[in-house]
Amino acid sequence: MMRTNAFKLEPSGEQAERLFKLSDHCSRMYNEINYRQRQSFFSGDFDWKTDEEYHRYRKLVGSATAQQIVRKNNEAWKSFFALLKRWKTGELERKPCPPGYWKDRRSGKRKLRILIRCDCYRLEGDVLKIPFGLKMEWRGKNRWSGKQGRLEIVYDGLSKKWYAYMPVEVQPPHQPTGNKKVYVDLGVKVPIMVSVGREVFGYRANSMLSD
Repeated sequence: MMRTNAFKLEPSGEQAERLFKLSDHCSRMYNEINYRQRQSFFSGDFDWKTDEEYHRYRKLVGSATAQQIVRKNNEAWKSFFALLKRWKTGELERKPCPPGYWKDRRSGKRKLRILIRCDCYRLEGDVLKIPFGLKMEWRGKNRWSGKQGRLEIVYDGLSKKWYAYMPVEVQPPHQPTGNKKVYVDLGVKVPIMVSVGREVFGYRANSMLSD
Protein backbone atom coordinates (compact mmCIF):
# COMPACT_ATOMS: atom_id res chain seq x y z
CA MET A 1 0.00 0.00 0.00
CA MET A 2 1.43 3.38 -1.02
CA ARG A 3 1.03 6.52 1.05
CA THR A 4 2.61 9.95 0.54
CA ASN A 5 4.42 12.27 2.93
CA ALA A 6 4.20 15.93 1.87
CA PHE A 7 6.75 18.50 3.02
CA LYS A 8 7.31 22.20 2.51
CA LEU A 9 10.92 22.98 1.66
CA GLU A 10 12.74 26.03 2.93
CA PRO A 11 15.73 26.51 0.64
CA SER A 12 18.08 29.45 0.96
CA GLY A 13 18.22 32.02 -1.83
CA GLU A 14 21.15 30.27 -3.49
CA GLN A 15 19.53 26.86 -3.10
CA ALA A 16 16.27 28.15 -4.61
CA GLU A 17 18.16 29.39 -7.66
CA ARG A 18 19.69 25.94 -8.10
CA LEU A 19 16.27 24.33 -7.71
CA PHE A 20 14.82 26.61 -10.38
CA LYS A 21 17.62 25.74 -12.79
CA LEU A 22 17.45 22.00 -12.12
CA SER A 23 13.65 21.85 -12.31
CA ASP A 24 13.64 23.80 -15.58
CA HIS A 25 16.01 21.24 -17.12
CA CYS A 26 13.81 18.40 -15.81
CA SER A 27 10.63 19.91 -17.25
CA ARG A 28 12.26 20.60 -20.59
CA MET A 29 13.49 17.01 -20.79
CA TYR A 30 10.05 15.59 -19.95
CA ASN A 31 8.33 17.85 -22.47
CA GLU A 32 10.78 17.01 -25.24
CA ILE A 33 10.32 13.29 -24.61
CA ASN A 34 6.56 13.70 -24.51
CA TYR A 35 6.57 15.73 -27.73
CA ARG A 36 8.45 12.93 -29.50
CA GLN A 37 6.05 10.33 -28.10
CA ARG A 38 2.96 12.31 -29.05
CA GLN A 39 4.20 12.90 -32.60
CA SER A 40 4.93 9.20 -33.07
CA PHE A 41 1.54 8.28 -31.59
CA PHE A 42 -0.39 10.61 -33.89
CA SER A 43 1.60 9.32 -36.87
CA GLY A 44 0.45 5.80 -36.06
CA ASP A 45 3.91 4.40 -35.28
CA PHE A 46 4.57 4.83 -31.56
CA ASP A 47 8.27 4.92 -30.63
CA TRP A 48 9.46 4.33 -27.05
CA LYS A 49 13.05 5.42 -27.78
CA THR A 50 14.37 8.15 -25.48
CA ASP A 51 18.15 7.69 -25.85
CA GLU A 52 18.66 11.08 -27.49
CA GLU A 53 16.96 13.04 -24.71
CA TYR A 54 18.56 10.93 -21.99
CA HIS A 55 22.11 11.53 -23.20
CA ARG A 56 21.45 15.22 -23.84
CA TYR A 57 20.16 15.93 -20.32
CA ARG A 58 21.91 13.41 -18.06
CA LYS A 59 24.83 15.78 -17.44
CA LEU A 60 22.40 18.60 -16.60
CA VAL A 61 20.10 16.72 -14.23
CA GLY A 62 22.16 13.63 -13.36
CA SER A 63 21.81 10.17 -14.86
CA ALA A 64 19.54 8.91 -12.04
CA THR A 65 17.09 11.81 -12.41
CA ALA A 66 17.16 11.53 -16.21
CA GLN A 67 16.27 7.87 -15.79
CA GLN A 68 13.34 8.75 -13.53
CA ILE A 69 12.01 11.32 -16.01
CA VAL A 70 12.05 8.70 -18.76
CA ARG A 71 10.30 6.26 -16.45
CA LYS A 72 7.69 8.85 -15.42
CA ASN A 73 6.80 9.51 -19.05
CA ASN A 74 6.67 5.78 -19.82
CA GLU A 75 4.29 5.28 -16.90
CA ALA A 76 2.00 8.01 -18.23
CA TRP A 77 1.86 6.45 -21.70
CA LYS A 78 1.35 2.91 -20.40
CA SER A 79 -1.59 4.14 -18.32
CA PHE A 80 -2.99 5.95 -21.36
CA PHE A 81 -2.74 2.85 -23.58
CA ALA A 82 -4.44 0.74 -20.90
CA LEU A 83 -7.33 3.22 -20.73
CA LEU A 84 -7.47 3.49 -24.52
CA LYS A 85 -7.81 -0.28 -24.79
CA ARG A 86 -10.70 -0.24 -22.33
CA TRP A 87 -12.36 2.61 -24.26
CA LYS A 88 -12.10 0.65 -27.52
CA THR A 89 -13.79 -2.36 -25.93
CA GLY A 90 -16.62 -0.17 -24.68
CA GLU A 91 -15.71 -0.28 -20.99
CA LEU A 92 -15.15 3.49 -20.89
CA GLU A 93 -17.57 6.09 -22.23
CA ARG A 94 -15.08 8.93 -22.61
CA LYS A 95 -12.01 8.59 -24.81
CA PRO A 96 -8.83 9.21 -22.78
CA CYS A 97 -6.42 11.95 -23.85
CA PRO A 98 -2.70 11.34 -24.52
CA PRO A 99 -0.34 12.47 -21.73
CA GLY A 100 0.09 16.25 -21.63
CA TYR A 101 3.11 18.42 -21.05
CA TRP A 102 4.51 19.82 -17.84
CA LYS A 103 3.17 23.21 -18.84
CA ASP A 104 0.49 25.60 -17.62
CA ARG A 105 -2.00 26.18 -20.43
CA ARG A 106 -2.98 29.67 -19.33
CA SER A 107 0.45 31.15 -18.68
CA GLY A 108 2.38 28.98 -21.12
CA LYS A 109 5.07 28.50 -18.48
CA ARG A 110 6.63 25.14 -17.72
CA LYS A 111 5.59 23.35 -14.54
CA LEU A 112 8.75 23.03 -12.48
CA ARG A 113 9.35 19.55 -11.13
CA ILE A 114 12.33 17.49 -10.05
CA LEU A 115 12.32 13.69 -9.77
CA ILE A 116 14.79 12.05 -7.38
CA ARG A 117 15.36 8.29 -7.42
CA CYS A 118 14.48 6.49 -4.18
CA ASP A 119 18.12 5.77 -3.26
CA CYS A 120 19.39 9.27 -4.05
CA TYR A 121 17.84 11.30 -1.21
CA ARG A 122 17.71 11.14 2.58
CA LEU A 123 15.76 12.75 5.38
CA GLU A 124 18.02 13.45 8.33
CA GLY A 125 16.13 15.19 11.11
CA ASP A 126 14.74 18.40 9.61
CA VAL A 127 17.12 18.33 6.62
CA LEU A 128 16.47 16.86 3.16
CA LYS A 129 19.58 15.80 1.23
CA ILE A 130 19.35 15.42 -2.55
CA PRO A 131 21.98 15.15 -5.32
CA PHE A 132 24.21 18.05 -6.38
CA GLY A 133 25.12 18.66 -2.75
CA LEU A 134 21.80 20.28 -1.86
CA LYS A 135 20.76 20.16 1.81
CA MET A 136 17.53 21.96 2.65
CA GLU A 137 15.37 22.31 5.72
CA TRP A 138 11.84 20.99 5.47
CA ARG A 139 8.65 21.50 7.44
CA GLY A 140 5.74 19.12 7.80
CA LYS A 141 4.77 15.86 9.41
CA ASN A 142 6.41 12.58 8.47
CA ARG A 143 3.21 10.58 8.88
CA TRP A 144 4.21 7.40 7.06
CA SER A 145 7.30 5.24 7.41
CA GLY A 146 8.46 2.35 5.28
CA LYS A 147 10.26 1.78 2.00
CA GLN A 148 10.59 5.18 0.32
CA GLY A 149 9.81 5.67 -3.35
CA ARG A 150 10.68 8.31 -5.95
CA LEU A 151 10.73 11.82 -4.51
CA GLU A 152 8.98 14.56 -6.47
CA ILE A 153 9.85 18.19 -5.79
CA VAL A 154 7.35 20.73 -7.15
CA TYR A 155 7.29 24.52 -7.30
CA ASP A 156 3.90 26.09 -6.55
CA GLY A 157 3.65 29.31 -8.54
CA LEU A 158 0.72 30.61 -6.47
CA SER A 159 2.32 30.31 -3.06
CA LYS A 160 5.83 30.65 -4.51
CA LYS A 161 6.92 27.74 -2.34
CA TRP A 162 8.71 24.46 -2.97
CA TYR A 163 7.07 21.21 -1.88
CA ALA A 164 8.35 17.64 -1.76
CA TYR A 165 6.17 14.53 -2.10
CA MET A 166 7.63 11.26 -0.85
CA PRO A 167 5.69 8.05 -1.57
CA VAL A 168 6.14 5.35 1.06
CA GLU A 169 5.26 1.68 0.82
CA VAL A 170 3.54 0.70 4.06
CA GLN A 171 2.12 -2.59 5.23
CA PRO A 172 -1.66 -2.57 4.59
CA PRO A 173 -3.97 -3.33 7.52
CA HIS A 174 -5.43 -6.17 5.43
CA GLN A 175 -4.37 -8.07 2.34
CA PRO A 176 -6.30 -7.34 -0.89
CA THR A 177 -8.35 -10.12 -2.42
CA GLY A 178 -9.01 -10.85 -6.07
CA ASN A 179 -7.10 -9.52 -9.04
CA LYS A 180 -8.91 -6.28 -9.94
CA LYS A 181 -6.94 -3.51 -11.60
CA VAL A 182 -7.57 0.22 -11.34
CA TYR A 183 -7.01 2.69 -14.19
CA VAL A 184 -6.94 6.44 -13.67
CA ASP A 185 -7.06 9.24 -16.26
CA LEU A 186 -6.34 12.83 -15.23
CA GLY A 187 -7.79 15.66 -17.29
CA VAL A 188 -9.23 19.18 -17.22
CA LYS A 189 -13.00 18.97 -17.67
CA VAL A 190 -12.99 15.61 -15.90
CA PRO A 191 -10.12 15.92 -13.38
CA ILE A 192 -10.24 12.26 -12.41
CA MET A 193 -11.81 9.29 -14.17
CA VAL A 194 -11.35 5.94 -12.45
CA SER A 195 -12.13 2.50 -13.81
CA VAL A 196 -12.37 -0.46 -11.40
CA GLY A 197 -13.47 -3.69 -12.99
CA ARG A 198 -16.49 -2.73 -15.09
CA GLU A 199 -17.38 0.26 -12.91
CA VAL A 200 -16.37 3.78 -13.97
CA PHE A 201 -16.36 6.83 -11.71
CA GLY A 202 -15.91 10.36 -13.08
CA TYR A 203 -15.54 13.65 -11.26
CA ARG A 204 -16.54 16.69 -13.30
CA ALA A 205 -15.00 20.14 -12.96
CA ASN A 206 -17.73 22.40 -14.37
CA SER A 207 -17.92 24.49 -11.19
CA MET A 208 -14.15 24.80 -10.94
CA LEU A 209 -13.82 25.83 -14.58
CA SER A 210 -16.59 28.41 -14.25
CA ASP A 211 -14.82 29.88 -11.23
